[in-house]
Amino acid sequence: MKPVRVAVVGTFAVGVTLRSSRLPAFGETLHAEGLAVGYGGKGSNQAVACARLGAEVELATCVGPDAFGEGARALYRNEGVGTRWTKTGSLPTGLGVIVVEPGGRNAILVDIGANREMDERFVDERAALLDGADVLLTVTEAPLVAVRRSIELAYSRGIPTVLNPAPAVPLDQSLLFKVTVLTPNASEVAALTGREARSLDSAAAAARELLRRGARNVVVTLGEDGAVACSAEGTVHVPAIAVRVVDTTGAGDAFSAGLTVAMAEGRSLVDAVKFAVRCGSLACTAAQVIPSLPRRADVERSV
Repeated sequence: MKPVRVAVVGTFAVGVTLRSSRLPAFGETLHAEGLAVGYGGKGSNQAVACARLGAEVELATCVGPDAFGEGARALYRNEGVGTRWTKTGSLPTGLGVIVVEPGGRNAILVDIGANREMDERFVDERAALLDGADVLLTVTEAPLVAVRRSIELAYSRGIPTVLNPAPAVPLDQSLLFKVTVLTPNASEVAALTGREARSLDSAAAAARELLRRGARNVVVTLGEDGAVACSAEGTVHVPAIAVRVVDTTGAGDAFSAGLTVAMAEGRSLVDAVKFAVRCGSLACTAAQVIPSLPRRADVERSV
């Protein structure tokens, strides 16, 4: 079967990970261990994950004129991610700091750095990124003007779009309507709607609120509880698969990639979510983001 094609507009950043017994309170210093430096940024992670799942991927992002930027290009060459639309900007490469607790929970701070140079002009100059694409995948970690413009271009060409609203930012009705599937996690859907999402029922209610505000399909990721898919046809809960959790940091990126690739392959929303849940679950079984992103064979074996 011919590989599907995925266009990604998103961020690259270097991730610095520390392991701690717990997250520090404000003003508190804790000893940590297990320092690891890896490549990340949600757009970049999701592009790599899509490639590992068998898609042909082109990524539009911006890196700095530094060693980290050179490392990004080397990563994409090794993973088979196209770099034709990757720009070397004038600002330093983005940086993220991740603190991971023993149970796998994490907290993340990000300075997007060179990604700030992604604007409407950046996207317009890379409109050919969408030529032949089956799905556009983008994430609100990138500047919203670039995200909005990429979605508008995809919508005008009839290309389905997956928007991962991480972090949560205000999304108006005109943008929501042009997104095929919106994929917030529990905290993000709560921020977007002002509704709690602490249970399956409350997450589904928050998702339905987004439908009322103009979203076409909403999939809320719920960690160990799987995901809830909500559309005009109804709400479906897809449970996670049982795994030994090591680090949840890359789970959301693996989920978004799995959903995107499955949609590009023509699967229904529910079937795409089932595939994505397996991808996200498997990503929890290894430390750090890039090493944890599953390959297609891993996902197929998990059925």
